[in-house]
Amino acid sequence: MDDDAAKNMFSKIMALPEFGDIKPLEGRHAGLSRLRVGDWRVIFAEEDDTVLVGYILPPAGAGSSEGGAL
Repeated sequence: MDDDAAKNMFSKIMALPEFGDIKPLEGRHAGLSRLRVGDWRVIFAEEDDTVLVGYILPPAGAGSSEGGAL
């Protein structure tokens, strides 16, 4: 991740949970949400007034045999 992408990611995370392309996850990941930042995905949970970031996943297929899958 280059510096501009990292700064953009940080600003989007700091705006959670009020803004962004957010989707609640289902199934075994119920209780977590996904924020999309460009091709990247941030998996997070909300606990009281706190947002807990669990994963920052790269674009699918970006140097991972799992393709960034959770």
